[in-house]
Parts: sequence; structure tokens; C-alpha cells
Amino acid sequence: AAREGEKPPAGPAAQKRSREGRQAPEKERPVGHDLPKQRPGESARAYSKRIDNCLKQKLLEASRKVSTEHRREKKRIRAAEKRKKTRERKSKASATAKPKAPVEKPAFGDVVERPPILSANVMKSRSKTKPEAEAGRKVVIPGTGLIKEAGSNAPASLADYASKVREAYAAMKKRRVAGSVP
Repeated sequence: AAREGEKPPAGPAAQKRSREGRQAPEKERPVGHDLPKQRPGESARAYSKRIDNCLKQKLLEASRKVSTEHRREKKRIRAAEKRKKTRERKSKASATAKPKAPVEKPAFGDVVERPPILSANVMKSRSKTKPEAEAGRKVVIPGTGLIKEAGSNAPASLADYASKVREAYAAMKKRRVAGSVP
């Protein structure tokens, strides 16, 4: 090694000697440099158990998922795209939705003279179940192979039934109004 005031010796052999005297950098330190030392009077088994626990903690810490800036940025972008899509979907749905006409709802005690008007959603859900219901109403005539509807008085669809009921209520109202006027 060089003395104070003298130039350090040159050449590969001199560099090797100077490196040996230095402390190892952080990456080159041995694995067990920060492990706990054996305490006086501690058995080998207890010391081994303490070392195992220490190493387990270090490995857990090392293998823990680390959230990097890049990962957080991707997550933010993904969330922003998702919000944008939902906004577009909602605006598209509100643009295609029909404006709702105000519906007069009967108050308590009002006399209602007609059956309730079924909403479009109810009629749509009924139309989905219609083919299943029609399948049960058809009957095969034995010997001929012909298919005919079963002999039930049930209307073909809920809309037909609703229109028949409306007609019946209108006829009742005409009779009542005609009977009360002299």
C-alpha cells in the first residue's frame, strides 16, 4: 500500500493488493453478514431456530410484490379507460332512451275505471316467455299428425287479454253512464 505523500503503485498487482484491503461494496457482501450472532449460553438448536425465523422474514420481504411507478401508472390508465367507457355507455343509453311521458298515478281513494296499462318492460319480458307458453297449448291430433291449438279459452297473448279487459270496462262504463242519465 502507498504511504502518505507517495503516489500509489501502478500495475495490476498493486490494484489487487489495494482492493483486498478495502471493505466489500454492498452487493459483494456475503449473504449472512447481517444475520444474528449466537448468544452466549444459547443452544445450537435455539440459535438455528432464530436464524431460520430471521431468514424467513428476509425472504418474505424480498419476495413481496412491489408496486412500481410503471405499474401504478398502468393501473391509473386502465381505470381512466374504464370510467370513459362507462360514461360513453351511459350517454349512449340516455340518448337512445325514449322520453318518458308523465304517468298519472291514482291517489288513495280514487275510483279507477280501467285496468292498469302495462309498461314496455313488462310486455318485453312477457314476449320472451311467450314461445314456451305457446308450446304447451298445441296438441297433435292422433292419426292425422296435424297440430292444432288446445281447446282453452285463454287469450293468445297478454296484450290481447288486456285489450279485451279494456273493452269490457268501457262497455260497463257506457251502461253505467247510460243508466244514470234519464
